[in-house]
Parts: sequence; C-alpha cells; structure tokens
Amino acid sequence: MLQLIFIIQDRNSNFLRLLFIILSAASISHAECYLDINIYDPNGNKLNYQIDDVYLHKENIRKSILHKDIDGIKAESKNNRLFINDSNIVGGIDLEVRLLNKITNDKINRIVNFNSCNGLVSFFSDHESSVDSADVFGLRVHGKLIGCKFDNSWWIKIISLFNDPAGNSFEEGAISISGQFDFLIPPSGRRKMIIIGQGKRPIKAFSTNATVPMDINLGTINLSNLCSD
Repeated sequence: MLQLIFIIQDRNSNFLRLLFIILSAASISHAECYLDINIYDPNGNKLNYQIDDVYLHKENIRKSILHKDIDGIKAESKNNRLFINDSNIVGGIDLEVRLLNKITNDKINRIVNFNSCNGLVSFFSDHESSVDSADVFGLRVHGKLIGCKFDNSWWIKIISLFNDPAGNSFEEGAISISGQFDFLIPPSGRRKMIIIGQGKRPIKAFSTNATVPMDINLGTINLSNLCSD
C-alpha cells in the first residue's frame, strides 16, 4: 500500500497536524468488482449470513484466499459482499465460500462462479427447511386458467427463486384445453416462481411457497387481456 503523508506545522500552536492521503495501490478497489451472496429461508426472507472464508481449489489443493494473495488472486469481504481483484476473473473463477449466520452460528458452504463485476447470487439455506423429504414424496400443484383459448402450446413452469442445494432447476407441467393443470413437483421448502406461458412467450409470473402441506392450490388464474389471440 502506498501512503503519502503531508506534515503541516501550525506556527500558532505547539502541535503538528497530520494530513494523511492514502492511495490504495495494492488492495482491491471495493467500488469496482464485487459479488453479493444472499441467503434466504424457505419463505423468501433474507437471512443474516456474512462471508466467513473463501477458498480456491487448485490442483486438488484447497487454499483460503480471504485477505491473502494466493497465486495473484486475493479476496476481501464485507458482510455478504465478496471482492476480488478483477484482473483474474476473465472466463470466471469457481470459489468455495463459507458463510456464517451471526445469529444462529450456522455455517454453510456454497460454490460460486465469479465471472463479472457487480454480480449477485442467491441461495436457499437448507438449515431452515421444514420439509422432511423422507415423509413427503411430492407436492401437488393444481389450478385453472381462464380468459384465453388454450391448446397444447401452453405450459407452466416452476423455478426456484434461489439456487437449490439439491441441484433442481425447474419443474414443469402441461395445461389442458380447459385451462386446468395438475402435477407433482419434488418436495422442498423453497420460494418458487410460477411462470405461465404459450410457445416461447411468458404470459404471467408470480411467486408462491412450495412447502407442506402437500397441496399447492393456485386457484383460478385470469389471463384476460394477456392472450395473443
């Protein structure tokens, strides 16, 4: 770190006033390159997790790079924000991040890909899940669409709002010509985004909680004025 120190003497006093201008040449510029890592509970409430350590996996060796320079790569953190020197992220860097819940002291580890500056990634905390997957085999999603002429080009998809530790990306179901849908999704206590579409066009999107009891009744959904025909 480069420090320029200017010393100014006040002739009318017996003390020196020091003016420090610090130019951070070796540290990471916090304003330039960061990744926010958010952790949520099953209902979509943000939890109080902060970055506890950051690891680089290289040649089968796991190295902590938080506040350390390892092979030219250095990470810093502030709460849930991860900073890294941007000269090393071309093509992306896979990092293992350990996060600590300051209230419960729970720790979780997640793999993140740092491939650009000013990014955001969100995860679901399995510590908070209330679903017992040993007892629940699937969650039933059902309802009825009205207001449009339906055919086999219509669909419904359910996407996790936050990255799923189990690796599930999305589930989907068919919509009948009467507008009804009824299908099962894997059990989870995760906040879900419901997307209804036709062909390659999304028509309507909203969120819901996919939790026990095993029945998610979306009721009647009116798509009037949203149809293409």
